[in-house]
Formats: sequence, C-alpha cells, structure tokens
Amino acid sequence: MFNYNIKEGMYLHYNFGLFLFISLTLSSEIFAQQNTQLYKAVGELKVIYTTTSSGKQYGITDKLDNPISEIKYSTPPRIEKFRSYHLKLCKVSILDKNGKTLYGLIDRNGQEVLDCKYDDISDKLDYPYIPVQQDDKYGIINQSCELVAPLVYDKISFMYPVDTKGYVSKFCIEIKP
Repeated sequence: MFNYNIKEGMYLHYNFGLFLFISLTLSSEIFAQQNTQLYKAVGELKVIYTTTSSGKQYGITDKLDNPISEIKYSTPPRIEKFRSYHLKLCKVSILDKNGKTLYGLIDRNGQEVLDCKYDDISDKLDYPYIPVQQDDKYGIINQSCELVAPLVYDKISFMYPVDTKGYVSKFCIEIKP
C-alpha cells in the first residue's frame, strides 16, 4: 500500500492494483472518492480512469504510479502519439458544468500546459503554429502554448503549396478576418 501526496488537499492511494483517488477540501472533508484502473501505459506515462455517474474520467501517472494530473479528462489522452509521431503536445478535454467539451494541451511529461478552455484545438500538433477556437473566433498558439494571433478571426486554415516533385514547399496559414 502506497500513499502519494499530489498537491495540497489531493491524495492518491494505491492498493492491490487499484487506485483510490481522494480529493479533500481545506477543512479535510472528503469531496470525492474514485476507484481508478489502468487504461493505457506508454513509455514513462500511464493513463488511468475512473467511472462516474456521467461516464469515465481520465488522469495521468508516471510509470511508478505517482500522480501527474487530476482525474478530470473526459477522453483518454492519446499519449501514444508522443512516441509514434514524436509530438511535444497532446490534446485533452474536459466537460464543463453545461456538458460542453473544452480542450487543452499536455506536454510529454503529462503536465497540462494549456488550460482546457478552448472550444477546439487543431489536431495538427506537429506544426509550429496551432489554430485554436473559442466562442466562434479563431486564434493561433505556438508550440510554447503562447497566443501569437488573437482570438478575433472568423476562419484559419492551413495551406500546403506543393513543389513540382509533390513535396510541401512551405508552411502557410490562411487567415480571414
């Protein structure tokens, strides 16, 4: 039996192959208890899940079962893309209180580097610039998750000019205000 201190007020208890995730308020009242199980292990990371009344929720631990993220994601993070596509970022999502899906990003260490606040984030996470959408407006973030084009555009799309041999000759983004 192992106990891991995640951060103030949150603890993960491991016993007999199952996780018991306990979130405590500052007054030490038990807020929620969740039995979790392994969903997927890839390299240094593991995705774990628990089943709630609203469906499964996912979180991330390291290979030694030390928690990295809260168990809050509505879809399993696709951490296998870190290896197969050599990506630095992975798209994650949560459901807000109205049931709306909001997207954010985690890095190779499983740390959330972009809060889950966007209506959509492009799946093209290997490009230097990534379109994001919030409230029907588009903007662009870079690989450091910094907003480099504000959320004021009606449309952002990728263009791939191809040379005579069929190779993409440069990376372009078309922006329509």
